[in-house]
Amino acid sequence: MRVANALPGALATPGALVVGDVDEELGALDVPLGEVAMEAAAAAAWELLDRVEVNVLILDPARATTLVVAAPAQPRPWFQGIVWLCRPGEHATPPKVPHLPGWRRRWLAVPEVSSFVGSECAQRALHVDAAFEPSVELGELVLGALHPGVPWRYRSGWPARAIGTCGCGASEPALLA
Repeated sequence: MRVANALPGALATPGALVVGDVDEELGALDVPLGEVAMEAAAAAAWELLDRVEVNVLILDPARATTLVVAAPAQPRPWFQGIVWLCRPGEHATPPKVPHLPGWRRRWLAVPEVSSFVGSECAQRALHVDAAFEPSVELGELVLGALHPGVPWRYRSGWPARAIGTCGCGASEPALLA
């Protein structure tokens, strides 16, 4: 699988370096584009994306408009879907991507806790890693530390109604909002 991302570099969390490490661990080819803010950079990015035949694109909804608007209208049978990076407190609406087929999923990052807190399934439920001991308090997702013996809880700012199970069959707790 070939996975591209248009995320900021190594100092941002989560950034292209973290995503690249995960891609490599999973055996995927990592195609880091970096942030695409100019039309010329977007055209060059699409040239690369189409040459490599990228299967999955990871985008930040607040920074993706220049790239997705520049997508040439052409068939991409190899393309599978887009992962939208979401962070608590950021409510950017993902731009429409008319020239790319496939699924759309969200990935929840809480930089103060982890780059990979949860991800969305095909049923549109957000599954949170059970290791974070997720709970909902006063309509907000609250997370615990990944390391045993660290007695803190983090109020994420992510709105949530309840945690339950999802019909998709995943074992991780699902946020029901």
